[in-house]
Amino acid sequence: MPRPISAPLVLLDVNETLLDLSGLDGLFEQTFGSAEWRTAWTEATLALALKNTDEAHYHDFAFTGKQALVTLAAERGREVPADFSEKLAAATEKLPLHPDVKEGIERLHSGGFRVAVLTNSQLPVVTVQLRNAGIFNVLDAVLSADNARQLKPGQRAYEYALHETGAEAASTWMVAVHVWDIKRAMTAGMRGAYLSRKSPWPEGEQLNPQVKAATLPEAAEAMLRQEPVPS
Repeated sequence: MPRPISAPLVLLDVNETLLDLSGLDGLFEQTFGSAEWRTAWTEATLALALKNTDEAHYHDFAFTGKQALVTLAAERGREVPADFSEKLAAATEKLPLHPDVKEGIERLHSGGFRVAVLTNSQLPVVTVQLRNAGIFNVLDAVLSADNARQLKPGQRAYEYALHETGAEAASTWMVAVHVWDIKRAMTAGMRGAYLSRKSPWPEGEQLNPQVKAATLPEAAEAMLRQEPVPS
């Protein structure tokens, strides 16, 4: 049943927050000899996306990922095989969910939240991913920053999400494993829920999220304690 537009909104990041990118490790190991390449590529892609956004250069996330991989391979004295992009795209479509995701979404919905995703991936890509993962139909909205022509953490990405959902920033939560995503969403007036899948929240940060949790169900419970929502 659709939740009322007045219900508080939860925006979930997708890559690494919902989908487990370690599902790509085998492909990178087979191609480059080590699964460490996948981690290095992920970090390089995010770094390039952040750089482009800060410098007001727009490239979609798929292009950014390809550019980051070519640069990484060149730095390591390797070449990217001609068929790798096709294999990577196919594997990306079938990434598994982290095991706590479905339970976390169910808890948010049962507590009365609207639940949407906001990702840097292009809409056709994330739609296939979420359908394959079995959660597309339980989401209230699937939003791509690509439609705002500015990737997260650009301000327009968060403004776009609020506009599309009709939500107020003060009644919206951003949930992610990325510190930069949480910080920029909070700068835009949202509340933040940080999942420590990768690492704890850094000490000394001036901005601190309202919720820090190890899993999405734990985050959901903490969010509900701060903002009880009638079901």
